[in-house]
Amino acid sequence: SESSRYISLLRGGQLLSRFLVVDGTVADLLDGDVANDPAIYFTHVGANSDGADHVRLIGDNTFGFEDLAGGGDMDFDDVVMRATFT
Repeated sequence: SESSRYISLLRGGQLLSRFLVVDGTVADLLDGDVANDPAIYFTHVGANSDGADHVRLIGDNTFGFEDLAGGGDMDFDDVVMRATFT
């Protein structure tokens, strides 16, 4: 398995949300060409075009993502993200 570490300074007073872009980039979504838009799944089920849950809390500040439409195989291990706050 591959892992990456990112460090960022987050300011208060904002709503932050996790999301997954499948087989593409955020730039693909923002370029104005809807023909190349990849699937994007959010932590909020109502925001997902397929109405499925794609993100689950699987541990302390640890989130598992499902990258397939309709909930896929529901394993929530396609991407795992852990947040640490200091």
